[in-house]
Amino acid sequence: FTGVPIRDEDDLAAAASVIFDHLECRATLITRGEHGMSLFERDRPPYHIPTWAREVFDVTGAGDTVIATAALALAAGASLPRAAELANRAAGIVVGKLGTATVDPEAIASAVNDIFDLRPAAIIRDLDLRRPIYQKTAAYGHFGRDDQELSWENASRGDEPEAALR
Repeated sequence: FTGVPIRDEDDLAAAASVIFDHLECRATLITRGEHGMSLFERDRPPYHIPTWAREVFDVTGAGDTVIATAALALAAGASLPRAAELANRAAGIVVGKLGTATVDPEAIASAVNDIFDLRPAAIIRDLDLRRPIYQKTAAYGHFGRDDQELSWENASRGDEPEAALR
C-alpha cells in the first residue's frame, strides 16, 4: 500500500506518514508480525506494543482478530492505545491455536478482573474521578483526548493482563 520497505522504525514512521497523507486519518495501527504492533497518532510519538504471542502455530485470522477487537474496544469507549493493546493480546491468543480460532472471552474477562478492581469505589479512586474536571469534558467528548489530563487515558497498567493470562 505505501511502497515503503520496512527495515527499521524510521521506515515504519515513513510508512505511517504515507498512510496519514493518503487516508487523511488521525491514527493508524500497523501490525508488525513478531515485533508486535505500532500505533501512530498525529502529533503524538509512536506507541510500540511488543508481540504478546507465546507460541505461533497459525496466523490465519490474526488480522481479522486485531480489527474486530480494536473496533469493539473503541466502540466501548477505550482509548486508541488501550484498544491496540487489547487487539494485540487477542491476536496473541489466536495465533497460538491451529486454524482459524476465536479468543475465549472468559480468558480476557478473567485477566481483567484479576488485575483491575472494578468495584465502583475502586474505579472512583483509581481514576481520580472526584476531581472537578467534567465541565471541561462536557463538549467534544471525553475519550481519546490529549488536551486535558484525563486519568482514564493513562495506559500505564497495559502490560499487566499479559502476566495474568499466562
